[in-house]
Amino acid sequence: MATGLPGTDDEQEERWYGYPLVGETARLDLKLARAVGGAVISVEVYGAVGDVLRGQVVLVCAVAAGYGLSR
Repeated sequence: MATGLPGTDDEQEERWYGYPLVGETARLDLKLARAVGGAVISVEVYGAVGDVLRGQVVLVCAVAAGYGLSR
């Protein structure tokens, strides 16, 4: 994340950082962007998932929300 987030802007689609998460049974496309001038990071996840994987993604986002990133 430290290499992907600098220069991102959550208000400009072309300035989001994209990263594929490829597993044995599924592929998710992760997009991240920092709010300009702030510490908030926007996250979007795309891909076909079942209920279990969806729950895992929601959980990991909830856990990550409890941590701060320094510049």
